Amino acid sequence: MCAGSSHPIGHHPMQRRYVNRMLEAKALVHERYGDGIMSAIDFTVRVSKPSEGDPERVVITLDGKFLPYRKW
Repeated sequence: MCAGSSHPIGHHPMQRRYVNRMLEAKALVHERYGDGIMSAIDFTVRVSKPSEGDPERVVITLDGKFLPYRKW
C-alpha cells in the first residue's frame, strides 16, 4: 500500500483518469512532432503550483529530447 493511503498500489480509483491525461499529452506530442518518443536521458520532471490563480491547480512539466522513430 502507499503511505497514507488505504488503496493498494496500482488500484487507486483516480489512477485511470491520470493515465488518460498522460495518453492525451502523448497524442499531442505525436500531432506536433510526428511519431517518436521522449528520451529518458537528460530528462527532468517539475511539479509546481501556479504563481497566480487557483491554488488547487498543479503544473507538471516534462522536459526531454524528442527522438523520432527511424526505419531500419
